[in-house]
Amino acid sequence: GEAASTEEQLRRVLREFLMHMDYSGNLIVMKTNPGCAHIVASALDRIGWDEIMGTVAGDDTIFLAVARGCNAASVMHRIGQVVGWE
Repeated sequence: GEAASTEEQLRRVLREFLMHMDYSGNLIVMKTNPGCAHIVASALDRIGWDEIMGTVAGDDTIFLAVARGCNAASVMHRIGQVVGWE
């Protein structure tokens, strides 16, 4: 279905371009290959998780805003599971 294909697309993009991530408060900071942040941010915006309010992408850095009442560490863990880091 649509959700499965969107998650598979996110998995491919994350595996190819995501280098590192960490969090502080309700912000997850993600580092990507140079010039690839917008590709990863777009895939995260399209995944439709309630925990993700939105993203801001630079060249190789993404700020991901975690929704109120959600835990940034658990969102980061969920992203890590999609990539296969867990």
